[in-house]
Amino acid sequence: MKALEAAEVAKRLAEKKENERKMRKEALKLERAKMEEQNLRQWELEKEKKDQEHKRKEADMAAKKRQREEEEKKERERKRKRVEEARRQQLVHEEKLRAEKEEREKKHRAAV
Repeated sequence: MKALEAAEVAKRLAEKKENERKMRKEALKLERAKMEEQNLRQWELEKEKKDQEHKRKEADMAAKKRQREEEEKKERERKRKRVEEARRQQLVHEEKLRAEKEEREKKHRAAV
């Protein structure tokens, strides 16, 4: 009888140990799944952050390029106006010289 009880106690202890082992195994499995999910979430957040940073940099570069092109366009326009003004002044100067020469010739003819 005692041997039977001892065997039964041993059997219950073995079952208890087995159940505890299974519970620890399941808990570890759940913990691993939780960690994988957190890691995945963290990776997705990092990826999103990098994507946003990349988009921001591209937008900044595009804005700088537009600004640079606009400045170059303004500088070309200023240069064109300076050249145009120089030509106009040259023509005015040449016309003035021509008029003065013509006036001198008229006076010279009138004097002769």
